[in-house]
Amino acid sequence: MKHKFFYSFLAGVALLFSSTACTPEDESLPAPDLTAADLVEGKAYTIEIDQATNKVKMKSLLGSRYVTSWIHPQGIERKTSTEANIPFAGDYEIRFGVMTRGGIVYGEPYRFTLENTNGDLLTDPLWTYLTGGADQSKTWELDTKNLDLGAFTFMCAPMGWDKFTDGKTYTEADYPSYAEDGVDDPNWVWQAGAPDWLFGDAATTTATIESIHELTFDLINGANLTVNGQTKAFVMDPDRKTITMPAGLNWLGDRIGDSYFVDMVNIELVKLNEHVLGLKLIRNDGKGGNKDQRMVLCFVEKGWDGEWPVTGPSLSTVPPVLPEYKDLATDLFTIIGDDASYHATAVTYLLDSEQPYCLMEWDGTVKNGEGKVEGAWKKLSELYGTPACPAFSDDEFVMTMNRYTGYKEDSDGKFSIPYNAYGLAIEERLAQTEFTIEGNKIVFAREVTLLATTPDPVKGKEFTVFECNPENGTLVIGVPVAKDENGVANRYVCANLTVKSLGGGQAGPTVIAVNPEYLNCYIQDDHHYRLEVYNAFYDADGLYPVDVTKLRLKKGQTIKLAFRLPGITWTDGADPKVVFGHNFDDLAAFNWDSNDAGVFSNPSVSLNKDGVTEISLTNTTSGTLKFEGASCFSICIQQKGLVVSPLDADGNLDATVVKPEIVSLTIE
Repeated sequence: MKHKFFYSFLAGVALLFSSTACTPEDESLPAPDLTAADLVEGKAYTIEIDQATNKVKMKSLLGSRYVTSWIHPQGIERKTSTEANIPFAGDYEIRFGVMTRGGIVYGEPYRFTLENTNGDLLTDPLWTYLTGGADQSKTWELDTKNLDLGAFTFMCAPMGWDKFTDGKTYTEADYPSYAEDGVDDPNWVWQAGAPDWLFGDAATTTATIESIHELTFDLINGANLTVNGQTKAFVMDPDRKTITMPAGLNWLGDRIGDSYFVDMVNIELVKLNEHVLGLKLIRNDGKGGNKDQRMVLCFVEKGWDGEWPVTGPSLSTVPPVLPEYKDLATDLFTIIGDDASYHATAVTYLLDSEQPYCLMEWDGTVKNGEGKVEGAWKKLSELYGTPACPAFSDDEFVMTMNRYTGYKEDSDGKFSIPYNAYGLAIEERLAQTEFTIEGNKIVFAREVTLLATTPDPVKGKEFTVFECNPENGTLVIGVPVAKDENGVANRYVCANLTVKSLGGGQAGPTVIAVNPEYLNCYIQDDHHYRLEVYNAFYDADGLYPVDVTKLRLKKGQTIKLAFRLPGITWTDGADPKVVFGHNFDDLAAFNWDSNDAGVFSNPSVSLNKDGVTEISLTNTTSGTLKFEGASCFSICIQQKGLVVSPLDADGNLDATVVKPEIVSLTIE
């Protein structure tokens, strides 16, 4: 799948630098000098571009006597040949150089255009760490609070990702020239924080550090960096661990001039995880080679408090794992209504009205509740309506699945061997075609087009089931459109389907009967009056005033309780508040604090002291909420200091005298 972000930028890196500033080695020059005019494509080098994968191969045609260099969109390399994998469509350039007696000479830029975006090159978790993920942005600020490495860390020249992420200990064998370069220890690192001499005197240094901008990286219509209101494109290479900053954008602020560091465009990554971004820069001390001081500028995610998850940062990933279903054949044909459920012989599906289709993408970095990386499929709902996932509608879509008994031919040529058969028909578009259910897949006898979506249709013979939930009446099935580096499908385009309501849909709300004999009413914590319809955590006798199996809210449904509370004399001006107590974590937070300002600081209604009060709860999640075994259904009413009579011995409303009247309990 080519993810089209309609993205274009010119990644021109026109920086010319001396060989001593760029690398630690000094090169001999046995070959004749060349000029910039000699360094042209086809004569001095070749460039091969694969528009299908966005792989760009660069190869020198000069002999081995020449030391050659490349400045390309993913960095600078001193190699004879190399390659770059560039995710985004756009205009780019490459410069080819050769070592001469006067330093490196570069030819004119070779310019080219990539026509498509290759989303397969964006699956590395470093993209999510840096930007927040597809169509997201993430802001970083200098680590002046020393939450990780601190703002500035000094280090030995060869150190990089291996040191600050992998934890390597450097020895003399790793850095034999350390003493010559003026370092006492090949493993020397100094987390200096923000030394007051770094940019001159203390006052200047403080002002300079305070002026360093926040960095906002995003994956919105390409890969972009926003600094101080300016937005320009950047390039990252997760394999090389490099970031190519936008040329002409002073991302460290105006107080740090272009000459303070050797190169502010081609940056090496030494650390990148959920909360920390470490960038390696070379301070331009004028000494050349390894004597120019290396340092890490450490940024942290804006708002991070320094606390890690249970297991700390991790770059480990797990390969895609498709959902499993114990009995998909049963789930596909189970219909749950308001009052009953049954195993149907036919189920009709409609398109989800809000989002008829979606992209499902594997994120191999997701951790479970114990901090273990196990990965997860994510529905990229936020992309719907963007160029990557254009809006789609098909008001006439009706798909019916049938199950019946088929018969296979026996050894005598008679069709007498029964088997479970399944068929599918799409109204006005597809006569019934048979299918089989194989694990988590629906496999059709011939190719089926469910949705003619763009850029990729939901079309194929084999459909993977990502969600089959009879409780919600939802079915999400799709076909692969992208693969990871190992050739395993990691992105699918899917149809979002919903079961057509029985009988064309219920005309009114579902009414739930309430037996007042089993209502549990009491004063909670010497504080408020509680009318308890159900509580999974205080099951004294198992007798409830309602059939708890019916306390089930599908997506978008609302449960409403209407009641009266007669026989109470309230104080003048009393305005007792009422809240709906529950334990659903995915809904708006509910505060169970029992102090006077606690529970009733939640969204509440005023009690109708002389009539009917209605209180409700709406399911705003994407799934079904079931009270049974999971949540309470408790109506909490203010009373302390607000009641004249009847009172108990503690001065609270006497719950043994006051009996609520339930007017109605409905789900709609």
